[in-house]
Amino acid sequence: MKLSKEFLAYCAELGEDTMLVQGAGGNASYKYNDVLTVKASGTWLRDSLEQSNFVSLDLPKVISAIDDGQARFDAAVLPEQSLKPSIETAMHALIPYPYVFHLHPVEVIASTVIADGQNICEQKLAELPWVWLPYYRPGSMLANAINTVLESNKPPPKIWILTNHGIIIADDTLEGVQQLLKTVMDRFPNTVELSSMEYATAQHSKHKWNELGYEQSLDPLFNSLVADPGCLDATQKHWVLYPDHAVFLGRSAPIYDHSIDDLTTFKAWIEQNNHPPLILLPKQDTILISKNAKQSELLMLECYCKILARVKNYQLISLPTEEVDGILGLESEQFRITIGR
Repeated sequence: MKLSKEFLAYCAELGEDTMLVQGAGGNASYKYNDVLTVKASGTWLRDSLEQSNFVSLDLPKVISAIDDGQARFDAAVLPEQSLKPSIETAMHALIPYPYVFHLHPVEVIASTVIADGQNICEQKLAELPWVWLPYYRPGSMLANAINTVLESNKPPPKIWILTNHGIIIADDTLEGVQQLLKTVMDRFPNTVELSSMEYATAQHSKHKWNELGYEQSLDPLFNSLVADPGCLDATQKHWVLYPDHAVFLGRSAPIYDHSIDDLTTFKAWIEQNNHPPLILLPKQDTILISKNAKQSELLMLECYCKILARVKNYQLISLPTEEVDGILGLESEQFRITIGR
């Protein structure tokens, strides 16, 4: 299906805003005449105007597969297409609005990873057509939970707050989606002046890092993870707050809390930990960034730092280890890791 230039332009606009979408995260769809066109897995919303990153499916076949308990929809993809449907294809198929957008806004995620998050959202979103959804694993589990909500909510909600995950905005028109998203985000204002987080960066000899393939971070936002006691404590205890963090930054915080004088031991630790994209060195008030770090990994790190800046003093609810393992075991997430850039 050919998508309108307005739809693609809006997707690209959202994808450029890292407060709303990070890298390959988030997705969007349009339904018309029994065809569901959804962002393909691993593609970036910000590229929507420049390349083909949507895939069209036979909507009745998708719904039939969902009813049969299937989690893959390759058989529903229309002919002459090679892209893989989003992990959230079922979600887009089930929500009964032509336009569905799923985003990961920093402010919204920050409000869902704290113990009092639901009460906060109830105050912010009063009188809007919204619903709070407890955490469910992306893919079929989330879709089944959405289906349950739809069975008991008429008319269907247009705003879905997903605990430890993000937001869904849906409407009959693109203009309706735009207005709803603006209304919601106006009620989640930027609550932190990040420019105030200018922590002193300890200067270390560059040769130590260069021969190991790393560079010292000079970004005050990144450095807050070790320089700010609240952020460091949260990093140690609550590394994975939402699914995409696990996908792109791993299941546990890469903290090396030892002396770095012995480079041989440090190098062995790096190899044992599969050369992580970043390393936190609390004893040196330093963060190292791999020279091979992918853009998607750096964007996810930026998102995490911004969220911690907002919630470090709250009671946090992170994803349990078994859930993180479940996320990383999904074939669709392994695919995104493989093709990540």
